[in-house]
Amino acid sequence: MKNFKNYRSQLINYTMINHTFDIYNGKKMVQIKISREMLGKKLGEFALTRKMKKNIHKKK
Repeated sequence: MKNFKNYRSQLINYTMINHTFDIYNGKKMVQIKISREMLGKKLGEFALTRKMKKNIHKKK
């Protein structure tokens, strides 16, 4: 089952387990499958809005 949500502040509850949601991260929609460990957290916590950059300093 696929649900389209844009509510990043919505809390995850028991009825959402094993469902897939599309969450907007500011650039594109990110698919997230809800598991039991995610209960009580917000949907937006799993749609990262920033990229992790590698170390930009070069070795001399």
